[in-house]
Amino acid sequence: MRLCMITTLMSDRLINRFIPLCFWLMAAFSVHSQTTNYPYEIPEYDFIHYELNRFVFAGDSSSYQRFLEKFGRLIREGEEQISVVHIGGSHLQADIYSDRIRNRFQTFQPGINGGRGFVFPFSVAKTNNPSNYKVSYSGKWTSCKNVEKKKICLLGLSGISVTTNDTAADIKIILPVDNMVSYDFNKVKIFYLADSISFDCTVQSSSGLASIDRDQPGCLTYCLDSYTNSLAISLQKSSEIQHRFTLFGISLQTDDPGLIYHAIGVNGAKIPSFLRCSLLPEHLAGLSADLVILSLGTNDAYTRHFNAESYKLNYDTLIRRVRAALPGAAILITVPNDSYLYRRYTNPNTAKVREVIQQLGKEHKCGVWDFYGIMGGLNSIIVWQRFGLAKRDRIHFTQKGYMLEGDLFFNAFLRSYDDYIEFLHRKDTGPLTKL
Repeated sequence: MRLCMITTLMSDRLINRFIPLCFWLMAAFSVHSQTTNYPYEIPEYDFIHYELNRFVFAGDSSSYQRFLEKFGRLIREGEEQISVVHIGGSHLQADIYSDRIRNRFQTFQPGINGGRGFVFPFSVAKTNNPSNYKVSYSGKWTSCKNVEKKKICLLGLSGISVTTNDTAADIKIILPVDNMVSYDFNKVKIFYLADSISFDCTVQSSSGLASIDRDQPGCLTYCLDSYTNSLAISLQKSSEIQHRFTLFGISLQTDDPGLIYHAIGVNGAKIPSFLRCSLLPEHLAGLSADLVILSLGTNDAYTRHFNAESYKLNYDTLIRRVRAALPGAAILITVPNDSYLYRRYTNPNTAKVREVIQQLGKEHKCGVWDFYGIMGGLNSIIVWQRFGLAKRDRIHFTQKGYMLEGDLFFNAFLRSYDDYIEFLHRKDTGPLTKL
């Protein structure tokens, strides 16, 4: 694949980011010296089990060690590009919790912002869009979601598609300048349904187009002459047989060394929802993920008739598909939060989900983050609600709650990285199982 040209503006662009981040880091670590929290100052609640907040590997963790090794090179040398893909349901579609993790990763050290990553124009599909990018569009579009069982359509990693038969239709995306992290980009990947009847598409921006890479099936990579924070996708008909265009998603990236964090979520999605996405492995490979985080189970467990065997079988199938697409990638499974059924009834199914996930972690050599146990276990969602951390539906969190969850996740990651550094210092030849 051809690399996009790095402009002479990049050094100034990075320096402008480094200066404020350096002051932020000094402040963060001065706070750390005065608090028992690790490593950032986050709220302390008696009902949260901070001592359990770590990633656990029950067996060989070599794939995760490779990820940590690559992360270490990025920190030490600033010469790596790392890709993380996080897949889930409504907790991720809103991109509050996942955006907190993204920001923590990308501001942990100056110069490791790899770009905004995978985005989808949710508002085109008439559903809620993350607040950290704005979408506008024209023309008539129809949508298909992996949670709509009666619809038959081809789907990929995003779990949603939008389709138009109108060449005058377009989609515009703007990344606001007031985001906590600046997400200007000079590389755009368009994931679309590539066949003979598809319209041609073009990316338009304030930057000139340097090149187009068509090496990956169903993916066009547009390399721009300079960095920008907005784009428009327009359509053209170059053949009489062309009569529609289907979009699966967009990845906004850069040439800068850094970590790029792709978050993908669909409201109401269960594991079978993503098993219906036949292009998911192809798109995962297109993002070259080094770490895949799977956060599925809340909606699977939201029933009076939960079947642990079916849940395990479905999750096993999904993990195998991820492994086939990305043989060298690390996989981390997160246990869903405690929730109530219909706002009124204790939900014992999440404990069963946790047991299945722990079994899968052992069988597939995946890491496990037990958020259910960390947040307090059964009925803890009530306590989170009383403290303004969970919403009245007793499933979702408030912004304050999601920010706390994101900080807990990142602290668990840093603990695993500390364990890895200690492991290297010991020069231990045995497996690393306590990340």
